[in-house]
Amino acid sequence: MIQNGDGQGHKRQRRGGPLSAALLLALVAFLAVFAAANPERAKNILLMLLGFGAVIFVHELGHFLAAKAVGIEVEAFSLGLNPLLLGVKRVADGYQVRVLPELVPGQEGKGALSLVIPRRGARAGETEYRLCLIPFGGFVKMLGQEDLAADRPSDNPRAFGNKPVWQRLIVISAGVVMNVAAAAIVFMAVFAKGVEMPPAVVGDVLPDSPAAKAGLRPGDQVVAIDGHQGVTFLEMMVAGAFAAEGEKIALDVRRPDGSRETLHLAPEMNPEQGMKMLGIMAPETLTVARVREPEALAEMRAAGFEPGDRIVAVNDRAISYPYELNDVLFPAPGVGSGERVNITVEREVRTGVREPRRIEVPMQLWPRGRAAGAVLGMAPRLRMARVTAGSSAEQAGAQAGDVLLRLGPLPNPTFAELRGYLAKHEGEAVELVVQREEEGQAREETLHPVPRSPDPWWRLWGRRPPLLGFTVGYDTDHLVVAACAEAAADRQPLHLPRGAIIVAVEGQPVWDWWGLIEQLTAARGAEVKISYRPSEGVELTETITTEAPEGNDWIGLAYRPDLGQLPILPLEPLREPVRGANWRENLSLGARTTAMFGAQTYLMLRGMITGEVELQAARGPIGILRMSYSIAEERSLTYYCYYVAMISVCIAAFNFLPLPILDGGYVVLLLVEKIKGSPVSVRVQTVITYAGLVLIGGLFLIVTYQDIVRWVTGQM
Repeated sequence: MIQNGDGQGHKRQRRGGPLSAALLLALVAFLAVFAAANPERAKNILLMLLGFGAVIFVHELGHFLAAKAVGIEVEAFSLGLNPLLLGVKRVADGYQVRVLPELVPGQEGKGALSLVIPRRGARAGETEYRLCLIPFGGFVKMLGQEDLAADRPSDNPRAFGNKPVWQRLIVISAGVVMNVAAAAIVFMAVFAKGVEMPPAVVGDVLPDSPAAKAGLRPGDQVVAIDGHQGVTFLEMMVAGAFAAEGEKIALDVRRPDGSRETLHLAPEMNPEQGMKMLGIMAPETLTVARVREPEALAEMRAAGFEPGDRIVAVNDRAISYPYELNDVLFPAPGVGSGERVNITVEREVRTGVREPRRIEVPMQLWPRGRAAGAVLGMAPRLRMARVTAGSSAEQAGAQAGDVLLRLGPLPNPTFAELRGYLAKHEGEAVELVVQREEEGQAREETLHPVPRSPDPWWRLWGRRPPLLGFTVGYDTDHLVVAACAEAAADRQPLHLPRGAIIVAVEGQPVWDWWGLIEQLTAARGAEVKISYRPSEGVELTETITTEAPEGNDWIGLAYRPDLGQLPILPLEPLREPVRGANWRENLSLGARTTAMFGAQTYLMLRGMITGEVELQAARGPIGILRMSYSIAEERSLTYYCYYVAMISVCIAAFNFLPLPILDGGYVVLLLVEKIKGSPVSVRVQTVITYAGLVLIGGLFLIVTYQDIVRWVTGQM
């Protein structure tokens, strides 16, 4: 803190000193208790902060070394942002050490805990080396330089503004250069030791995706992308994410049978991920993952699985690859799996001893694809797949399996109608009529639940509408049509009344939605007659004629495993060590990886500007730290170093953008000064700086907001 001439600054410090000191002591005590009670978590948090701090330290070290090299006077070199914890400066015959000068103030702003460590013959220095409390930053304070204003005029020839433009360019660029160089060195060291990465193997292919259209199949190994050999799964994803509009990428593929083929894929934008995707899932093993979340672990065990189980057979057929499991658990639309799938696992019962276990997984029809939840536009009724304990629905008497017959005035509501109606009646009791089956008998129940937001915080985020407290499923056991959606442009829409009951296709009786799908797929490309009763209690049958289309895009239901709240059975990812054979190969891998992440950052930013990449794909400091903690917790130290090096490259690339308050923006001002022969005016510099502050600050707030939303919703 700068001392005022009347000394009032120190008086204010003294008044706030005891309270600040008490708060600091309380914080230290809390951290000590937390570390003692949670040593593993404390270690991971420390590793996370050290990694983030190392990136900042390297950046600021680049500025510092460059400034010293060209003779600029450096007043302070700080790791972290205020408040100051420790400051060390060389003085005549010793070292001046300032300890918590802002929290425990003393005379002349040095702090009551400050002292001088004597050392005979020591000469006074100009730079104070600081360690500050907040680890999300750092700075180098050079004489005459201001971060949020034009540089101060100074008569000192060693002031920043008095140095030639080329020297100032070196100083400003040195931070980015240092980040990139340090990352490349870390990458080289990581590849020399070997780091486990997902290989460029196709784990699974999403239906109707670019990969599926091009003929890529699960188990295929990509050996080259656009002629570049030795790629990883990450490089394959990056190549797809940042392909130009309409551009196709060439994948040289080795099939599981050893044959080779070159495929050309045109990546497509995925709105949920906010970037272009190939539609390829990462490769996995057949070992059940060791999940950490208690809820996920409970769901997994309720389904019969234990972490570490090794899957060896499906329906008594031995399998060797995960895609063989997925072919049965996630069959294509129109392919039946039966009501249950038998999975055989080998489970470790004691050290080194495994025994077979047979697990039955129930299957259910579930929405999929573009026609999600509908068949030829016909949607089944909704049912309550699961009722949340303590929810409004449970308090009103709802039970799992209840079928929704009416919501207020809406008969057989669709999912969209359900959400819309609840949004309009938040906090009000709504009338909900359900059908419940008990001991083979169906009866109606009238409930009066109250729609409520899941949590008051959701009002701040402006996200999910109010809910009743149940998971929505589909009544696929009864062939009752809740509603008919609009048909595709090349098809005639079906006009069946709400509540119509389908009884036959081409004269063949059908009893449930799977039977309807079987009959329609058997008649692909031909006209079919669908017989139905207009409503319950009406015996008169009516008939409508339509065409059973080719393809699968009209089938919005497919068999999926019923694993409770788990969408899929989590499996351990497939990873293989990536290691260079010699120092030349390590150098090549390090340089290529550095260039890849740098290009990825710029391409993502370009995509955000052009609208090809959604802003939601970006991660802010909270998202980066959360991911850092997860990696520190779950992966090896080698991989964590790889991740920190990646962050270093990405931050360097972002920091060199030609935007005010970033290093790249300052470089632009220096180039303008060189061209015009004089510095940009103080007023213009100030306006540009504050405009940049608003721009970068706004972006920071947006990505931080998104990080918090992901955190609250469990998406990160």
